[in-house]
Amino acid sequence: MACYQSRVKLISCFFIFGLWIVGCAPTGIYQWGDYEKNLYKRFIKPGSMSTREEIMLLENQLQKTYSETQIPPPGLHVHLGYLYSEDGQFSRALEHFNIEKKRFPESTHFIDGLITRMKK
Repeated sequence: MACYQSRVKLISCFFIFGLWIVGCAPTGIYQWGDYEKNLYKRFIKPGSMSTREEIMLLENQLQKTYSETQIPPPGLHVHLGYLYSEDGQFSRALEHFNIEKKRFPESTHFIDGLITRMKK
């Protein structure tokens, strides 16, 4: 009987420890914020938000993300660069394209293509 109780206690301790470990795990690598929601809104309900409004929202999200020493998701800087190029602010677009290339080197070929098309 004592052996059975000690096994139950040991199993219970491992179970509680496992729950504690899972509960303390980070929620994700990237700080998405409202990026996905805004992207959805832009493509599902075109015209519901102006380019400048979207730029402002993404800039605010980036500022919050970096102030909390978190990482913005892949594509956010590219999307922001695209919006700046749509708005005619090509130097700001280029700045965000280069940030994306630095953070995610695997996107270099794609972004170089965007930059080439933007310069035409």
